[in-house]
Amino acid sequence: MTTAEKIKTCREDKGISQLKLANLSKQFNQSQISKIEKGDRKITDQDLISIANALGLKAVDLIGDSFQGGENKNVKSLMETAVSA
Repeated sequence: MTTAEKIKTCREDKGISQLKLANLSKQFNQSQISKIEKGDRKITDQDLISIANALGLKAVDLIGDSFQGGENKNVKSLMETAVSA
């Protein structure tokens, strides 16, 4: 599952709309959340932290399986930091 899919799944599991998630994050609007969930917008580690906090989760909970390939060093670093903490 990708990070985008995990964000969408977690949001839906919590019964939160894209608009509510955007408002909770205080960083995005509904359109940006939609693009993130579709994978049309890249997210930074700071974006991931903001979304995770808005969902009441840790950023590591939203990291997709694709990071294993090492294509996103920021996310990989975030994962390693979260695991070692």
